[in-house]
Amino acid sequence: MSYWTYMTYLENPEAAANCLLCIINQTNYLLDRQIQTVEKEFLEHGGLSERLYKARQSVKPNPHPPKQNWSEV
Repeated sequence: MSYWTYMTYLENPEAAANCLLCIINQTNYLLDRQIQTVEKEFLEHGGLSERLYKARQSVKPNPHPPKQNWSEV
């Protein structure tokens, strides 16, 4: 669709204002849903710091690294 599809709606100032209000309402609805999704994800998985901490904890260094024989190097 293009401008020409909606041109007849935008010729009348009242109809144009109504179209703009509809677009604003749709945008607000989508932004509210996005905020809810981000909040839910934050509560379930934590923020960046929490995720980095979990990643660091899952990769623990070996407490007994293998001994290297320096005479063979």
